[in-house]
Amino acid sequence: MKKRCSSILLTFLLFNTIISAAAAEQTNIHTESKNSSFNDISGHWAEPQITKAVAAGFVNGYSDGTFKPDATVTGEQFLTMMVKALRYPIEAPRSGESWFAPYKQTAVSHKLYNDDYVSGLDQPITRGEITGTLVRATQDSVYRTLVKEEMTKRFSPEHLANQYPFESYEKDKIKIESSPYFKGNLIVNPDNPESTIKQLDQLLSDIPKPKDSLNWTADDFKHTAVIGSAKNVLSYINDGLNPIKDLNEKQTTQNRMIYEAALRGLLTGTGNGKLSLDSKVSRAQAVTLVNRVAAFNTGERFEADKYTVGNAELEWHKTNLVTLLPQYFSHPANGEDFQYEKMISTSPGGKVNCTVEKYVVVDLDDPQDPNRSLVTDHDYGWFNDTRYFKLQDVSGGYAIFSINKVTLTGNPNVAFDKIQPCSASIYNEDWYRTPSNAPDAQSLNRNYGFSPWNPKYEQIMSVVDIAGVELGTITYINGSLIPKTILNSDHEFKIQFSPLGDWPGSVQNIYSSRMK
Repeated sequence: MKKRCSSILLTFLLFNTIISAAAAEQTNIHTESKNSSFNDISGHWAEPQITKAVAAGFVNGYSDGTFKPDATVTGEQFLTMMVKALRYPIEAPRSGESWFAPYKQTAVSHKLYNDDYVSGLDQPITRGEITGTLVRATQDSVYRTLVKEEMTKRFSPEHLANQYPFESYEKDKIKIESSPYFKGNLIVNPDNPESTIKQLDQLLSDIPKPKDSLNWTADDFKHTAVIGSAKNVLSYINDGLNPIKDLNEKQTTQNRMIYEAALRGLLTGTGNGKLSLDSKVSRAQAVTLVNRVAAFNTGERFEADKYTVGNAELEWHKTNLVTLLPQYFSHPANGEDFQYEKMISTSPGGKVNCTVEKYVVVDLDDPQDPNRSLVTDHDYGWFNDTRYFKLQDVSGGYAIFSINKVTLTGNPNVAFDKIQPCSASIYNEDWYRTPSNAPDAQSLNRNYGFSPWNPKYEQIMSVVDIAGVELGTITYINGSLIPKTILNSDHEFKIQFSPLGDWPGSVQNIYSSRMK
């Protein structure tokens, strides 16, 4: 017995030695301090976050009493912090493995890491690289929140009375609960609708099905009615769950992760909406981010900066429409995201290519809008059927800039050395039918197109002059104005792509949305 106890004690000490070595390795020192009163964090912007992180046990300081808040962190160190903060179980390293191997294995198994860190796990990590980990670490919390909201709405008395697509939810419920093959009551828990799905699936598995299609018994009719009601309720639940599952699966690309991390308030801007994706993450920033993830997963939500999210949306799909104009563009009509990859046009001979590089919304009343330079760096004009106005004089509206790139790889042989460039524009049937008679630049009543202003001829320029140019890229910017006053419409709000105007081509819908 004494020998066995000695063996257990030896194993315990060996395990603790391994874990201690791992903890030291993760910050590249030999010993660490667990004292949160470090001599280099007083007055630092992240002092409260550092203290909180040390108390939570997912990071420590250095043996010299410092925390080194502005030192960079590697991918290994960041993942180790995240795994510890989320309290995932960790095994001891196997013989020959590094201290980080168990943490990496856990990070991969819990989908925190998917070969995202292009710099290498042992190198300082950037803000852009960590977005995938931030999103995946909070994905289940977001999913459960969306499910709860959707199920609460779908099973509210008002929604069931008006939106249940079958005869009556109450009648289906009574039929199901009357069956001896259904266990319990039909109560859909918004936090866990999967339990109801399991109940109904079990019912459909257990209930007898009619064997003779010509000679049904009374029980056959009863069972068939129950089966129909169970399928109705299952369909109703899944119709709410499936779009959320689809959204969950779509959030996989790196640029989409950047947007989601900003939207959730996990990745904050570095000033005026700047993302600074290539900036290295410091220890202070790392613990702040991990603290936010832990709080998010316990139900706390963070206010996201509009312009940070808008610039992250630009990274994702080349536009900030959903962020800046949610009243019109946050409810996709067909479930499709903004299809920026379709905004490309090529001449028949291949000598001219045109793409819409970005489609950017600017708040004309906000001098702090991070994309304000699009308004001030160039002169644009627009027309109201009777006279021209300057874009810089407009207030009470938004300008949506279509930034178009025309690339020439040879002489296209077009008349007058002019090319009608491709571009994106906004369209709504009701707006189109509204008279374009805004009395001044402060009283927009619908959407208006704007183009570069030609001061020599006092008019707008809708073409690109390629005289003397056979090779190279020309940037042409035009766009749309819309008022801040919400213009209600039952018709879809569309973003349309117009191809190069000198050759045949059809206008394409890039995105469609409806108001709530």
